[in-house]
Amino acid sequence: MYRIQNVNSGLYLQIEGGSAVNGANIQQWGTDGTSVHDIWVLKSAGDGYYYIASAVDQNFVLDVAGKKADNGTNIDLYQLNSGTNQQFMLTLNDDGSYKIRTRVSGEASAVEVINGETASGANVQEWEVNGANCQDWNLI
Repeated sequence: MYRIQNVNSGLYLQIEGGSAVNGANIQQWGTDGTSVHDIWVLKSAGDGYYYIASAVDQNFVLDVAGKKADNGTNIDLYQLNSGTNQQFMLTLNDDGSYKIRTRVSGEASAVEVINGETASGANVQEWEVNGANCQDWNLI
């Protein structure tokens, strides 16, 4: 189980509203250290990929909305269906953080905080890997 912290903002990957429901938005926010809506479980999907399941309900995982590989596609929560849009590869950066690459894009894109924003509530999306640290995450 991990809290997943954005390197750029210091905030954590979190389910907006705290409920495990299909389509729940994923955002960044601070942690209170006790809530489970910012805790994630890595479950092997095989071939080096993972489902990133919510500790609220491990039947719900991070999901690239609409199974799209386009820049700006939203990251949401959805019931596990084993689609490639729910599979992620974590690649290690030189500083010990990780890029969370999307299988649906052929690992060309990663999970990031929109526009490198540092405020609580900023949205999380998919974007082609570009070296920005808003695409880098610490697993805590």
